[in-house]
Amino acid sequence: MSKLEDLVREACALSAEERLTLVRRVLASSEPETDAEVERAWEAAIRERIERFDRGEGATFAADRVFAELGRRLKRDR
Repeated sequence: MSKLEDLVREACALSAEERLTLVRRVLASSEPETDAEVERAWEAAIRERIERFDRGEGATFAADRVFAELGRRLKRDR
């Protein structure tokens, strides 16, 4: 049996919670490291968007309207 097959067999023997933890760790290990400066910039942008929303600035749209428009654009661009 290969090393991978051994790992899969052992992983399947874990509890559901342990398997989920294992999957999260494996996925996290395959993602590139995030740049702290980029992370701070995203957090600042998110905070600004929330503040604008709270002040009533900017337009908002119902999800069904957004998805309907997206569907139309996807069909058109095929």
